[in-house]
Amino acid sequence: MYQEFLTDRVDGFVVALFVLAMLLGENVEVRGKLSPRLLDGIYEYQRVLHFWLPGRFKLVDITCEHYAPFDFQPAHRGVASSFSGGLDSFYTLWCHLAQNERISQFQVSHTLFVHGFDIPLQDEETYRVAFQSYQAMMQRLGIQLIAARTNAREFDGGAWEYCHGAMLTSLPLVLGKGLTRYYIPSSHTYNDAYPWGSDHRIDHLLSAETLQVVHDGATASRFEKTAAIAQWPEAYSRLRVCWQKPDGLKNCCRCNKCIRTMTSLAILDKLEQFETFPLKLEHQHIRNCPFKKENERSFMQQVLEAAELNDKQDLASDIRYALWRGKLDPWLSKLKPSSGKLRRGLAKGKRLVTSNLDSVKNW
Repeated sequence: MYQEFLTDRVDGFVVALFVLAMLLGENVEVRGKLSPRLLDGIYEYQRVLHFWLPGRFKLVDITCEHYAPFDFQPAHRGVASSFSGGLDSFYTLWCHLAQNERISQFQVSHTLFVHGFDIPLQDEETYRVAFQSYQAMMQRLGIQLIAARTNAREFDGGAWEYCHGAMLTSLPLVLGKGLTRYYIPSSHTYNDAYPWGSDHRIDHLLSAETLQVVHDGATASRFEKTAAIAQWPEAYSRLRVCWQKPDGLKNCCRCNKCIRTMTSLAILDKLEQFETFPLKLEHQHIRNCPFKKENERSFMQQVLEAAELNDKQDLASDIRYALWRGKLDPWLSKLKPSSGKLRRGLAKGKRLVTSNLDSVKNW
C-alpha cells in the first residue's frame, strides 16, 4: 500500500544499527546511497552517546561508496508520528491533530505502529488486537496508520533504552519518499538530563535533507500529558502503557508504568473511565511498587506533586512511601550479612524505617 513511499537507499538501515556498532566497537561499511547530512548528524549523535557513557559506547567510523542527499519531491508530503498506544504517543498525536495544530503542514497525517519494538514479534495476538483498534481510531481521525514489522530489536545489544530513538527513526527514513516530518514523542521534559535513546538533544540529528525529525512534547510532564489525554475519550479504551505483560489492549495494572499511570488517573478522578486498566488500584499496590531508577523516581515525583496539589493526601502518602522504598531497597540489597541473626536485624531495621515513612513530607 505504501510502495510509493519506499526508497532504494540504505539510510534507514544504517540508523537502525549504528548504535549497535558503537556497543561492539566495530566500524561500518555502507554499500548504497547515504545522505551526507544524515551522516554528519550520526557522527554528532555518536559523540553525544560517547560523552554520556564513554565506557559503553565507542566512536566508530562509517564509510560509504555513494554519498547522495535526499532529493525527493514527494507527491504525498506526509507528517508522521511514532505511535505505540502509550501515553507519550497519544499526547503527541493529540497535539498535532487538525483541531490543535494551527500550522496545517505540521498536522499528523500518518502514524507508524511497529510490531517488534514494545510488542515482541512472537506475540501476534496482542499486535493484532491493538492494530485493529488503532486502525479504526485513525480512520475516524482521518489519519493513515502504517503497520510495520521488524526484528531490529534483536540487534540492540541489550541496550534498548539507548538504541530505541535511532531505531524509531529508521522506519521513516526507509519511507522517505512520502514523509517530510516525523515526530518522536518525548519521554522526559527539557528539564531532565538523563541519558536516553530518544532525547531532545539528539533526535533531530537523524534528520535528512527532506525529512525533519522532531522530538515532541518535552514541555509537558508525564502527569500533564496524562491530564490532557484523560479528557480524550478515544484513549479510554486504547491507552496501552504496559510492555512487561502485553495482552491486547489490557494493561497488567501492577508493573511500574501501570501503577504510575493509574495513580495519575486516580488523582484526576478519571481511572474508572479507562477500560484498559481492568484491575482495581489499592494503596498497597502503590506502596509495593519499586521505583529504583532515578528517572522512574523523577516521574513519580511529578505524580506526588500533583497529588499534593489536588489534595489527595492518601495517595501522596502512598507515593512518598514507594519513593523511599525505591531509594532504600537497592542500598539494603547490597548488604550481604553472613549470619541469620544479622539478616533478621537488618530486616527489622528496614521495617522500622519504612513504618515511619508516612509522616515524612520533605526529604
